[in-house]
Amino acid sequence: MDQTDWLRGTGSESNTRPPVDHTTNSSSGHFVYVDSSVGQWGDQAFLISDVLQPSTRGHCITFWYHMYGDHVGTLRLHINDRKTHDTGNVEGTLKWEESGNKGKQWKEASVSIKHDDSFWFVFVYQKGKNPVGDVALDDVVVVPFPCYSEPPVDPSDSNHDTLTIGLAVGFTLLVGVIVSILLFIVNRKRCYKENDLMNAELLDQVSTIDLSDCNMSELQSGSFYNTTFDPATIDSSDA
Repeated sequence: MDQTDWLRGTGSESNTRPPVDHTTNSSSGHFVYVDSSVGQWGDQAFLISDVLQPSTRGHCITFWYHMYGDHVGTLRLHINDRKTHDTGNVEGTLKWEESGNKGKQWKEASVSIKHDDSFWFVFVYQKGKNPVGDVALDDVVVVPFPCYSEPPVDPSDSNHDTLTIGLAVGFTLLVGVIVSILLFIVNRKRCYKENDLMNAELLDQVSTIDLSDCNMSELQSGSFYNTTFDPATIDSSDA
């Protein structure tokens, strides 16, 4: 099955193991790791969980891993169940994989699992060709809901949020109605002013036309001649 083992250890600055654990961030904290200086290239180490019961919402597996060293190898996460295992597949279905040097730091990974039968998960480390390097795991957590989902909401909080949203929507609609009424009133006033201006312009035009007509009629009727002088009285001899 596996050719090497997962070991329980603490932080170390003298080799490729993590200098601190992830939980306490101290050199006295613990984690599990595989020493890549032991064994041969391609050897595998299995870390198997307890059996978990299926959930209608699924599960989320979250863990922190540390992979340091050139050609350090590959870390995989598999899901297995009794039916699959009985066929001779001891690893199961691959769900996550990472290879190579990731630096001297802890990195987080989360994997959502949806399985209809009882299952277990298996971490498999496959040794790389470099004997100087280590792979470590810490803070492996399994929760019965999908990854990154929000926690259940208390009913009272939900009702409060619903009421708050309803009030906000109602206030927004009220403001919209008031603004619409004000715009309607302003628009009506503007229309009235425009009509008044148009009527005033029409009156000016009519007055101008009447005055012109009056002048023309007066010129044609000869009313601008001196009324004390009648041209008909001019004697031909005077002319």
